[in-house]
Amino acid sequence: MKITPEQVKKTAAMAKLPLADDELAEMAGQLQEFLDYVKVLKKLPSGTGSPLQAFGAPGPAGQGEACLSQEEVLALAPDSSQGMVRVPRVIADE
Repeated sequence: MKITPEQVKKTAAMAKLPLADDELAEMAGQLQEFLDYVKVLKKLPSGTGSPLQAFGAPGPAGQGEACLSQEEVLALAPDSSQGMVRVPRVIADE
């Protein structure tokens, strides 16, 4: 099903969102991309395992790769303090 600008306009009106005509077409395209992506996700196999298993985390029965211990992670980190990995400040003080 293709999302039309008219459908977006009707939905925006119900949600009391003021959208200009040029925004309706853009929003219709964005919503269509989202729905197309959901279709792709629905085609992926779903198992009974943990979602983290895809990233090597142990499964329900201890399957998968073992995780690093805290000590191993700290040994690999360029800087650490009080048992935590230190990273450079990202947000400046105001």
